[in-house]
Amino acid sequence: MRHRSHAAYNRHRQCHGLERQCLEAGSVLTYRLRGADDVVLRARLQQGIGTAPELGFGRIWVDPPLLALATGKPRFEPLPVQPLVAPDVGPASPEPLARSRNQALVGWAQATASAAIRLTQRATWIEAEVTALAQLLERSRRFMGADDALPHGPGRSQWGQVGQVVRDAQSRAKAQARLFDVAQGVLRPAEQPAAASPWHVETGDAEVPTPAHWWRARLDDAPGADWPAQQQALCMLAAAVREADPARPHAAQGGAAV
Repeated sequence: MRHRSHAAYNRHRQCHGLERQCLEAGSVLTYRLRGADDVVLRARLQQGIGTAPELGFGRIWVDPPLLALATGKPRFEPLPVQPLVAPDVGPASPEPLARSRNQALVGWAQATASAAIRLTQRATWIEAEVTALAQLLERSRRFMGADDALPHGPGRSQWGQVGQVVRDAQSRAKAQARLFDVAQGVLRPAEQPAAASPWHVETGDAEVPTPAHWWRARLDDAPGADWPAQQQALCMLAAAVREADPARPHAAQGGAAV
């Protein structure tokens, strides 16, 4: 079991919150329960436990196959590989068997190449969108005359929350409702002035007037043939923006060289 300390940044108070001790991913906890409803307990645990799920905490794996051995200790062994065999069509010569192996090899190579192309396209899309958002927030700073010493736009905690909403949504429509519902949406316009809402800082761009509009457009143009693929791309984009943190204050100008 491994643990570390974590202190989330609170943009409203402009400071880090209380430091918490948390378990790191990969830690293993073992319990022996008696008299508990196994089905109900598993369903509850699969929903996550603890606080700050929007930051990725609380996700657990109940009884992973890796640890479900009789000895209680993981064993790292290669998976068995099924040999390729020619179809049973009577007396076979080496040529059909070789052709079958070649076809399987070609199919595997094509599938691997297609997967690599999709990953490359997704990485290119994410890099371009992170750059576009950074430029959008920079234009917003100039348009609104924001102080360079202060954060401007959605910060790391907001992007973590958005990524969690997308990760939990079963469809694009449900993600949009959870994010943009006028009454309860995470990105709904704040009752306070727009300047107080990081998602609704003005950019001066008629096509993308706020960061919330930018994220809504990404929901519509995320790469992928279906929602699971698009969902993964959007989660990766939210994580990349959270890591880049384009809303952070600009470095102080001047100062002595070291």
